[in-house]
Amino acid sequence: ATVGHATAVALRNAHLLESVRGESEREKSARLVAEQKAAELQRYQAFFAHVSEGIAILDGTGRVLLLNPAGAAMLEVDPAQLQGRHVEDLTGALGAEALTALLCAVARGEVQRDVDVQARTPFSRLLTLSVSGAPLREGDAAAILSFRDVTEPRRIENELRRTKEFLEKLVDNTVDAVVAMDHSRSPPSS
Repeated sequence: ATVGHATAVALRNAHLLESVRGESEREKSARLVAEQKAAELQRYQAFFAHVSEGIAILDGTGRVLLLNPAGAAMLEVDPAQLQGRHVEDLTGALGAEALTALLCAVARGEVQRDVDVQARTPFSRLLTLSVSGAPLREGDAAAILSFRDVTEPRRIENELRRTKEFLEKLVDNTVDAVVAMDHSRSPPSS
């Protein structure tokens, strides 16, 4: 009985040792895979560091693998804080529908261009981003997004549109005659 009990303990300990070794091997393999993915992204990171537009590389689940310095500055975030987080975290929960539709199209292999997405920075600044996306099948990277801040141009467009609509309504609803002159042309000669 004593020999049987000692043998059982020894076998259980051997089994535990084997499982620890197996976990250690899996951890080592996972670390090697992670290092390989980081090396693949390093190639992009060096190039995108000097691009003036925001660039984000995403994995297949929409999580940020890389955010370039221009994008981080535009979004007022630390790029290291966003790594591994979902891309919707970039927009501060605004514009999620437009961003989701863009990501679904990119996942189907379509290239998307100039989709306006509303965003809020961590400092509560509201942005309008013009986002373009394309599939990227390299390593763990599944999509690449480029974006630029178009907040001011969109604000001016909206203001001009409202002014135009107001003036059209004013002219359409006036009871008096309205005459328009183009001062840039010279008067007709007689």
